[in-house]
Amino acid sequence: MKKFLLLTIVFAFALGTIAASLPAAEARTDIRFYVWNSATSNNIYPSKAVGTAFFVEVWVDAPETWTNMPQGVVQYALSVRVNPNALEVVSASQIPLSGGWLNLFINTYGDGSGFTWADLGYTVGSAVGLADKVTGTIPDFTEYIVGAPPIPAGAGGTGGPFKLMRIGLKSRSDTLSSVIDICGRPVEGALEVKATLWFANGDVRYVDIMDDGFYISTITDQMYADLTSTLDVAHPQGSKWAGLWPSTSYTLTNWIDIDLSTTLSATDEIALTNDATQEVTGWTVNWLSPTPTAGDGRMDMTLTAKGVPEFPLGIGILMIVVAAIPVTYIWRMRPKRRA
Repeated sequence: MKKFLLLTIVFAFALGTIAASLPAAEARTDIRFYVWNSATSNNIYPSKAVGTAFFVEVWVDAPETWTNMPQGVVQYALSVRVNPNALEVVSASQIPLSGGWLNLFINTYGDGSGFTWADLGYTVGSAVGLADKVTGTIPDFTEYIVGAPPIPAGAGGTGGPFKLMRIGLKSRSDTLSSVIDICGRPVEGALEVKATLWFANGDVRYVDIMDDGFYISTITDQMYADLTSTLDVAHPQGSKWAGLWPSTSYTLTNWIDIDLSTTLSATDEIALTNDATQEVTGWTVNWLSPTPTAGDGRMDMTLTAKGVPEFPLGIGILMIVVAAIPVTYIWRMRPKRRA
């Protein structure tokens, strides 16, 4: 334990030395870290038997083409959080995920365009903070080119997006779900530095957009949906959604604005009509992405089944109808006035 703590302290000092020599980071909303499951082509990881170890992929997307040139990447850093009751975070060196930090971005994309890092006199290193199994956090994972700036070239490729890294996790439950939260790095005072990219030309950029992944349970009353059409959150009726697990196409046919926010949001109730069978089911919205992208295979809304829906009339109208039934009955049963 003391050995790993010492290594962490040494690394933190080295990282601080490198970062201190670079300019202050600027925010970039067009660079994105995101969780992606290549096997299912979405950001869903279906539940696994308790004790099963598996990898989660983290990818990076950006408008630039990084081609082992001065604008290439020389370091990145981020953290990961999960629900510790559903998933166990696994350190890079732990069995059964020995050597688990494979396909690392800089190491993979740094040997193209006619050179290797060794040719330039550099090596590639990586480090990770101690996995906290109680809170479900892997803090401050980083991969970096070892050497003092300026570095003549950084990692890249001829196109993107690129696989950044893989996270080692182990199932603790097949009935609980968890967000796989790509997040910033913890620093002193419980503050958080955003996930960061460093470039060979001296640019340092915070990554503002981090699309999480989802480990989903076997419970059938949950829905994970990807938007497949345009969405007007003030008038969501008619929008199209695809259930990601299992794959099903739906149309949002009715909406009750429970929180009176005037826009579709968490706690609201909706009706979804199965486009194939026309079956109507009712759902409560648990979460809605603030920036959904239609048809990208990523989760944009999570839902919980709410039983028999009060649609299509809506709960307000149904309450009026229910209240009117005894009044109508009494009215019809009143003594008739004789002519």
